Amino acid sequence: MKKEVRVVEIKGESVLVAWDLDTTEKRGYLPVDAVQGEEAPFEVEASLLAESVPYGIPFAELIKLGITPKRVEAALHLAGIWTYEDLQKHDRVLIRIATDMLGRAVWAAAKTANSGGRK
Repeated sequence: MKKEVRVVEIKGESVLVAWDLDTTEKRGYLPVDAVQGEEAPFEVEASLLAESVPYGIPFAELIKLGITPKRVEAALHLAGIWTYEDLQKHDRVLIRIATDMLGRAVWAAAKTANSGGRK
């Protein structure tokens, strides 16, 4: 079975390709001889993609959200949001709270990956 991939970049003897897997984009390195020219997209054997060297941080494996309803409630209250009317008046605060909580979790995952899995 073949899978369509897109060439992201070629570096020396390696080619970074991207492909769709279960509605998410995956990336991995393949030997440059797996590429049939530098044009994208092209098809590659699915078994070869399964053996590709993964690219990027495996965020799904590393992110620990720790976001509980109690923590969200506390953050809302701290920001002065107690009622539906408060939320309507300060809807951008909700975006800031969500961005901050998610941002901390993603940043911690990136730091963990950068330190070789050590926190």
